[in-house]
Amino acid sequence: MTIFGLRTATFLSALLLAPFWIGGAVNAEELPSITVNGAGAVEARPDMAIVSAGADSQAKTVAAALAENSDKVAKILALAKTSGIAGADVQTENVSVHPVYEDRRGNDRLPAILGYRVSNSVTIRVRKLDRLGGLLDRLSAAGADRIGRLRFGVSDPETLLRQARRRAVADARARAALYTEAAGVALGRVVLIAETGMSLPVRDRSYLGRREKAAVPVAPGSLEFGATVTIRFAIGKGG
Repeated sequence: MTIFGLRTATFLSALLLAPFWIGGAVNAEELPSITVNGAGAVEARPDMAIVSAGADSQAKTVAAALAENSDKVAKILALAKTSGIAGADVQTENVSVHPVYEDRRGNDRLPAILGYRVSNSVTIRVRKLDRLGGLLDRLSAAGADRIGRLRFGVSDPETLLRQARRRAVADARARAALYTEAAGVALGRVVLIAETGMSLPVRDRSYLGRREKAAVPVAPGSLEFGATVTIRFAIGKGG
């Protein structure tokens, strides 16, 4: 075969193959489509709470400050146990030791160390909210110097998040149906779906001070779990 004939055969082969190659290169993103966002939320009442309780101590030596602080924390842990809190629901959050310096403002001499300050805080998970107010009062009496960061939550957040996700998808589909109906086109299958956001509730409260005659009033309220999605639907000609 001559060079001319070889080139002609190659060219004809390319023409025969071209329609199939071009057809297979169509990208799904190039298809007629509509992209919408959907949001879903679920509210639930808290069934648990987490409270942070801390003790501070100061002494001339580290050993003395640690000993005093350990005694305070031991009383807090004992109270949690007698209040029916499981050991797995009590956790040390932070322990710190810092020197305490004399006030030498306006003086070039380095300040002397007067003593040491020890801080220790634990988190307590309360699974029976009707006991929470009384526990806060008893923590103060047991020696807790700091009580705060009261956070409400639920024991099974994943179930609520799944409900929120389902509602987000339903919301996106409803929006797409509305737009395609208004535009006079047909809503097709899902081409792409992506979760674009998820929100977990953060409900903090602060409690400082003590009440001697009554338990601290606590209002858990409700928590909201949310999810957002982006969905692309194929569209076709209207009926």
